[in-house]
Amino acid sequence: MKLLKYSLGLLLTIVAGSSAFAQGSSSTPDSVSRRIRYQDSVATAQDLRTNAVTLTDSATRARINSALRSLAATTNPPAAAPIDSTYSVNSYTDGTRLIYDTGNIIDVLRHPKTDLTAVVAHRGCFQAGGVPENSLAAIQRASDTNMELIELDIKMSSDGVPVLSHDMTVGRTTVGGRGNYRLVSSFTNGELQTFRLEDKYGDPTNQFIPTLEQALDYIHDHRISTVVALDIKDRAAARACWALIKRKRNAWDNPAYNWVILKMNATVYNYPSDVAYDLPGLLKPQDPSNPNGPWVKDFYYDKLLYIPVYTTNMSDKLDCLESFRDFAGQPSS
Repeated sequence: MKLLKYSLGLLLTIVAGSSAFAQGSSSTPDSVSRRIRYQDSVATAQDLRTNAVTLTDSATRARINSALRSLAATTNPPAAAPIDSTYSVNSYTDGTRLIYDTGNIIDVLRHPKTDLTAVVAHRGCFQAGGVPENSLAAIQRASDTNMELIELDIKMSSDGVPVLSHDMTVGRTTVGGRGNYRLVSSFTNGELQTFRLEDKYGDPTNQFIPTLEQALDYIHDHRISTVVALDIKDRAAARACWALIKRKRNAWDNPAYNWVILKMNATVYNYPSDVAYDLPGLLKPQDPSNPNGPWVKDFYYDKLLYIPVYTTNMSDKLDCLESFRDFAGQPSS
């Protein structure tokens, strides 16, 4: 299984609902990461590290878009790069959108670089009015603002469908839902599809609670190139998400298991063996007629992108250091 070590500050800058860029040093070209390299006239690396430049500033947006167009016109991907790594600039009302090499973004997450900051749209990009968190519109805006990774939260409907929702209840994010403490999991998917979402200002939008399948289909249909991290809370949701991931692709025919990450508390799956045996397709019986006999790695075993998350309140539930060493492939103490 492919393990991505989750280390804030080393791997990712999570931008909670904002439209922002971060930038590494322009003195060290990094064609592998495909990270946007702004010209010196746009802003210094340190400025972009310490003061995230929001796209609501029209003058800054114009300068960044100019630099992006210049870059896209002069930068060629490696000859051996996969088809979805080709730099392409699409005309869009808010400026320039790049087609990212999702494999290279994953590589940057695996091998952190001191001069590089990947930018994540937390719950999608929902800073603007009319764009709710964990919505199709938030996914679209994250793409429009050239985010490398989109984090989405998963909850399960009562009939076993994974949907996008951060909260356990429907009250905070849905129109007229304030004070409604019913769990997302108490509604069928059909019922959840009728809930209109509010934006961060509490104003109604034309967005509804989407399913994960709708989100992945939207990414495909709208030619969005991004890495997606799913925040998952339990094994049932992990199984449902994994089943979808195995059969979805992006617009460049790149399988979703190459660009969708499952992120879970380590208490959901304590050790790699727990993940392998619980998610269908990672292992298979050596002898199909004897499912209780030895198991072997299946095709998908090395495809899963998984991040175990460790928190300070887990010490009474799990030997965190032992678990981490196991996931990291390090010898036990």
